[in-house]
Formats: sequence, C-alpha cells, structure tokens
Amino acid sequence: MMTRKDYVATAKIINAYFDLADQHDGLVANVHDYLIHPFIELFKADNPNFNEEIFWEACTKEGKKQIEFN
Repeated sequence: MMTRKDYVATAKIINAYFDLADQHDGLVANVHDYLIHPFIELFKADNPNFNEEIFWEACTKEGKKQIEFN
C-alpha cells in the first residue's frame, strides 16, 4: 500500500506539469486525462480511504507548498 508520502510526492510532480501545461493552450485537459485521472484510479484501488478531492486540489493548485493529506 502506498503512503501519504507517496501521494504528496506524486502530487508535487503532477503539479509541476500542470503549471507547465497551463502555459500552453489546450494542454491542461490532457494533463487531467493522461496524468491526474489515472493516478486517482490507481490510488483509489490501492487505498479505499484515498481522498480524490484533496489529491486533485494538490495537483492543480498554484504554488509549491507542502501538501498534507488527511
């Protein structure tokens, strides 16, 4: 089973790509379809308590503050 530390690290990586995609028209939807959504499905399958909303917010938020998952 993955841990909170794994979710935080993954969200930070995706957040960096989301920021980059936001600079290019039309790529933000691709980041969701090809990066965020598959990770959400993987993490939900691994951990029934995984919080999709918190992960989505962490992946798409501005700034690079430490993310804490409940």
